[in-house]
Amino acid sequence: MQTLLQDLRYGIRILLKNPGFTAVAASSLALGIGVNSTIFSLVNALLLREPSGVHEPDRLLSVWNLERGRGASLDNATQLCYPDYAYYRDHSQAFSGLLAYGSDGVRVSWSRGGQAEMRYGQLVSGNYFSVLGVRPALGRTFLPEEDRTPGTHRVVVLGYNFWKQNFGSDPIVVGAGLSLNVHSLWVVEVAPAVFRGLLPGSGTAFLSPS
Repeated sequence: MQTLLQDLRYGIRILLKNPGFTAVAASSLALGIGVNSTIFSLVNALLLREPSGVHEPDRLLSVWNLERGRGASLDNATQLCYPDYAYYRDHSQAFSGLLAYGSDGVRVSWSRGGQAEMRYGQLVSGNYFSVLGVRPALGRTFLPEEDRTPGTHRVVVLGYNFWKQNFGSDPIVVGAGLSLNVHSLWVVEVAPAVFRGLLPGSGTAFLSPS
């Protein structure tokens, strides 16, 4: 402790003799701490926290295909295609439910009043909300059969923030038509405010099984 105090006094004397260097060092240290704190806060909010608005989020697992003989590593993992998902969904006894969703958001052209805007959407399976235990703020969730045949069930769920900002929280939007990528889809649900999806930071405006 005596050596530590001597070093501390010596350091303070050196810093006082060089106020310019001290100011630069203190500013650099403060900036570095601030940047690191900000980055950690973003990573914690987007990647580390459990998804909000989901029933029992600690029980969620991701399922991947592993190439035989190459070891259990994500470097050897591939995502499931729809036939794989459907088979596991119908035959697996290890899970209480199995859903599917696109791992990347898709850019969607939303047409309103003759004007087109680009927004982010996501393709999900028909049982997406039911497996997650997410109850709608308005309307109904997707039906399991609405993802079985592509293009036959043109239904869509609106993200809560998108609904609030663009439709003024008007409940009449449920049952109305929506033009996405020049296709007409019917709004069946508005997602609850607490639900942010399973893609961190995606800001998803639309979810659809079509």
